[in-house]
Amino acid sequence: GFPVWFNWAPTLVGFSADPTSTVNRFKIEGNTVFAMVRHAVAGTSNGTTLTISLPVTAVTITNAFWNWPFHAYVDNGTTGFNGDVWVVSAGTVMNFRTASEGAWTNTGNKRIIGALIPYEI
Repeated sequence: GFPVWFNWAPTLVGFSADPTSTVNRFKIEGNTVFAMVRHAVAGTSNGTTLTISLPVTAVTITNAFWNWPFHAYVDNGTTGFNGDVWVVSAGTVMNFRTASEGAWTNTGNKRIIGALIPYEI
């Protein structure tokens, strides 16, 4: 009866009003965390970045980072595809980027439609 997946309440940066109806879950397999993020309803952007705190701090390995694509997002009301997310060694946040690896629009709405991010702990 012990759960495999756990909820966590991350801190989001890049919003004046955070997304709502969110799903933030993670599981640990060996020394890997799998973090799942979904914003069902967009928040209001006030920054050119979008970071979300990790449920568990990443392992410290000199010069290491974990980079994964994620399928879809909304930036300033426009749906985009094939963004990427970075977690750096000893990191405490996921840094999401748009498909062009550029900055987010600092107005309008934005959200992560869905992402699954594995990283080492």
